[in-house]
Amino acid sequence: MKYILNGFLIVEGKDDKAYLSSFIEGEIILTNGYDLLCDLPYIKELSKKYTPIILTDSDKAGRDIRNKLNVFIPNAINVEVDINKCNKNNKHGVAECEKDEIINKLKDYLVNNSQNIQKINQLDLINCGVVSKEMREFIAYKFNLGKCNNKTLIHRLSMLEICKDDILKVMEEYNNGN
Repeated sequence: MKYILNGFLIVEGKDDKAYLSSFIEGEIILTNGYDLLCDLPYIKELSKKYTPIILTDSDKAGRDIRNKLNVFIPNAINVEVDINKCNKNNKHGVAECEKDEIINKLKDYLVNNSQNIQKINQLDLINCGVVSKEMREFIAYKFNLGKCNNKTLIHRLSMLEICKDDILKVMEEYNNGN
């Protein structure tokens, strides 16, 4: 059984995301360590709609990253796990935590049913005229989605519940400007 997240998680690395995704369904954003500025526009946009939950390691790097994120996302919830319950192969991070420890720490943000999010798909983008990298970058810029490949663009548009009509309006602006 997967738990459904009411909000979105911000974690440090790929291992954290992979581990959490095995039992939590929801948006999980990577900071890639200290390289957290690239997705800040998307995180800020997402935090207008969903609760941002910062779940970084309990070490110095994790605290530094958490402190930096709190400056940019003042409404973020900080969740710390017990380092004594996070130990595998002499590592002490989120990816090494006991599943029950994470579920217990996130219990206030886990729900029983999924929200009905309108999903944008590749065909929708094509039908809206988004057929080039330049157009995709324009859409990402206009909706504050950060740097996106096609798959990420579709996911982020869906997460923010941006509909086809909104995309068409932005594409009209793009076509009038070019």
